[in-house]
Amino acid sequence: MKLTKSEILSIANGYSELEENENGIIFHRMSKRSIDGFCSAEGANFFRPKCSSSSCINFDFYTDSKSVVVSYVDLFEGSSRKIFYFDIYVNDVMKMHVGENPCVNKDGKIEICLDGKLNRVTVFSPTLMGYALNYIEIDDGAKLVPIVKKARLLALGDSITHGYDQMYTSLAYTNAIYRKFDVEVINQAIGGARAHECTLIKEKNIDYVTVAYGTNDWSSKTEEAFAKDYDDYVARLREFYPDAKIFLISPIWRGDKSLSGMGTIDVAEKIIERTADKYGCVYIYGWNLVPHLPEFFSPDKIHPNDLGGTQYAFSLCKILENYID
Repeated sequence: MKLTKSEILSIANGYSELEENENGIIFHRMSKRSIDGFCSAEGANFFRPKCSSSSCINFDFYTDSKSVVVSYVDLFEGSSRKIFYFDIYVNDVMKMHVGENPCVNKDGKIEICLDGKLNRVTVFSPTLMGYALNYIEIDDGAKLVPIVKKARLLALGDSITHGYDQMYTSLAYTNAIYRKFDVEVINQAIGGARAHECTLIKEKNIDYVTVAYGTNDWSSKTEEAFAKDYDDYVARLREFYPDAKIFLISPIWRGDKSLSGMGTIDVAEKIIERTADKYGCVYIYGWNLVPHLPEFFSPDKIHPNDLGGTQYAFSLCKILENYID
């Protein structure tokens, strides 16, 4: 039987808004207001498609069905990459990795074979493209039990948080947080983004916020400009979420250059640390979260590959264990 809209919504996580068309449901991790504000603040409409990727959107449930079928259609651009992979977990173990790089097909279907016992099934969506969910189907009469998360985490940042350049979407640190802690993750990071308070639109029921800006700001702004922009950004965040735990993560290692107009990267790190102290946030020193070796990165030596992303997730989650209940 194909799941109803209400059943699909009961098992969907990581979205801010949705839209429907004749082919299905498109889950958006950012609201239209947020996308419009982001593009207006940055003064560049080329960010708009990036806001539409399905990063951190997943479907998570228990079922005793012997099969689950996920049909997707109308793939569309969600970054400057054409990487499109789903990761499928059964009882918290990855069982399938389905997709293409570069992606050329516009639709597809995933069939998950199960044993008919009550199993947890988690379908992690691609991080760097978007799609319309055509349908999800389980056996007639099978149980469907949604996984209910006790808290919500908002992830903000640039391309590294967005998910560049990882093939295995579930290994990105944002999805690793979802897997390890009992929290829903809404990932609103955008490739190429910088700290700018006008990009912020308040989300509902946010308990935790991670902010991983700085590397793009460091390479494109003066020290004074970044200090002001970052302070304004975090001030707005604290205004929106006065009771949330907010984590400010400084940039991870990058191997392409050591100096910018701002100087060395520690200039940006100190700004982030001071701002964390000012607004009662938790400062996380990011430079050592990923090994300082090119093998852990894409050829650009900026974006972690799957190996680097997995290490980032491990290191960050180890720190977050001290703060997420």
